[in-house]
This record gives sequence, structure tokens and C-alpha cells, in this order.
Amino acid sequence: MPGAASRLLAQLAELAWSTDTSAWLGGLMEVAAQLTGCPLAQLYLLDATHTRLTLSAEWFDGERRHDAASLPSDYDGEQLLQYCLSQNRLLSIASLDASLHATGFLPEAARPWRSLLCLPLPNAEGHAVGLLVVASRAGQDLAEAVEPLASLGRFALGQVQLLNRLRGAAHPAPSEQTHTPRCASGYGLIGDSPRMRAVYSLIGKVLHNPVSVLLTGETGTGKELVARAIHDCGSRRSQAFVVQNCAALPEHLLESELFGYRKGAFTGAERDHEGLFDAANGGTLFLDEIGDMPLTLQAKLLRVLQEGEVRPLGSTRTHKVDVRIVAATHQDLHKRVEEGRFRED
Repeated sequence: MPGAASRLLAQLAELAWSTDTSAWLGGLMEVAAQLTGCPLAQLYLLDATHTRLTLSAEWFDGERRHDAASLPSDYDGEQLLQYCLSQNRLLSIASLDASLHATGFLPEAARPWRSLLCLPLPNAEGHAVGLLVVASRAGQDLAEAVEPLASLGRFALGQVQLLNRLRGAAHPAPSEQTHTPRCASGYGLIGDSPRMRAVYSLIGKVLHNPVSVLLTGETGTGKELVARAIHDCGSRRSQAFVVQNCAALPEHLLESELFGYRKGAFTGAERDHEGLFDAANGGTLFLDEIGDMPLTLQAKLLRVLQEGEVRPLGSTRTHKVDVRIVAATHQDLHKRVEEGRFRED
């Protein structure tokens, strides 16, 4: 067996006996650095609310950094980390340029960082819950190390969950409230009842996944507050949050408001008008009372949901938009589908 592989296996075997999560993760980052030949390896993990990303372990220039609390990293403003988390996609930069890329999460060094690999770490459901980052001062293609690093990352997440379960079994919580994370402050919502904690858990599941969201509930229960929490705590929080009540306008006005129109599209259209999909491009569009949207307009909305394309009134061309749709209704949509008043698709 090659000497390098033998040494790595020996390190992993030694780490297997450790019950100190911080030391264990630090040791894994040392292994990650050795696998890639990089002086820096970092492990970031999302908290229970998925609103904060914390640097949990770091290996830098031959030393482990154990005190994760002194190295918090809120991913707000860190576009590279945001991209990997929100898109759940690998990022490899062979020619890193600090003037072009936001690299504030990398430690200061005498020589500039020249290459970077950022690898999202998915949980059992496939949702990104952490990031493994390696960086080098030499310009090199680190993508070749993706496969072993991905395996190492899955190993790290599994061991963290195992250690947490063992710790919980050794020190059982006296009640549900003491071991359930308080998520209210993370989302700007009030309440800590079991039902509200279930709401916080659901919010956390969709924050960093680019999916459309439907909120249901009686009028006045705070559906718009939840929609704002999803936007304000997600990766699109620096972009626009646009609201439209679908029951507030007649069909032709709602269509022109959502999709916009071109000059001359109808009587009174004296200039081009940008629709709400364009106004919310890059951000979130909240469609309240979507259960009251007319059937013909639902067909146009379906095109946006499926293809991300918008065609303004009076135009023969479509154009792409990047909008996250959060919708809400107090209606029973299954019943309205049966009645033929809402499209099943």
C-alpha cells in the first residue's frame, strides 16, 4: 500500500476513538488538506434554523483550529458560499482573484489564495447542510479531488450525527422544550409552542432549496409573515420581495400587473410597463390568495413555474426570469380542483 494512503488510514483509525466532536472534525480537515495538498481546509455547518453558517473546523498551515466559536461566519454577503448552499452545486475556481471574488471567509495569508474548491455536503434527504472548502496558494484544478472529499464530507456528517445521538443518550433532556432549538428569533416570528416549532422546522427545510412554496391557512394567521421569513433568511434576502394579492384585481389588470405589457398592447398602453415578475427578478414574488386566480391566468403562471419564461402582453417574445414563487391561500385547493376552479398541475 502506498505510504501516503497508509498514513491517512492510520489517522482515520486514530480519530475513530475520539468522542470530542471539535477535535474529530479538526482531524478530518487535516486529512482533507493532505488529500488535496492544500494548506487550508474548512468545514462549515448550518445551524438548526438554517439561518447561520458556522465554521466548525479548520486546518490552516499545519495547525488545527479548535475554537469554532471564535470563527463564526454568517454567510450573508459571502456570495461563493451562498451559491454553493442555495444551488447545492460544486464550485471550483482554478484562478481565484480577490478583486473579482468575495473571499472574506478565507484567512489572511502572506501570499494570496489562487485556487478554491467549495463542496456542498448533503444530508440523507439531499439538502445541503454544510460546506467543505479547500484552498491553495498555487493555481491548480482542485476539482480532481471532489470524489474523495465528498466521501470524507459524508463521513464527517454521519459521525457528527452519531456523536450527537450518543451525547443525547448519555445526557437525556428532561423535557421536549429543553432540547428543541428555539427558532423564533432566527425567523423574526413569535411563539415557541409545538406547532410553531413545527412551522420553524418547515421553514428551515425550504430556505436554501430553490423550490416554489405554497402556504395554506385561515385569513389572518400570518402567511405573509412566513413568506417574508423565507425570503429574509434565505439566499435571496439581498434582492426584492414583491407582494401581489391575486384577489384584489380583475383578471385583465392582474395579468398586465404580473407579466407587464408593451406599448400599444391595449387602449391606454402608451408605454412599456415592467411586470412584477421582472420587478422581482433575482428575488421573491409573493402571490397572496392564489386560490382566487382565474383559470386562464393560472395557465400563464404554469409556464413561468415550469420554464422560468415570461411573455408581456403585446409581445411576441418571451424572456427568462429568476424568481422564487411563494404563494398563499385560505382556500381548500383540492376541493377547488375537484370543482374545476383550480388547475391540478
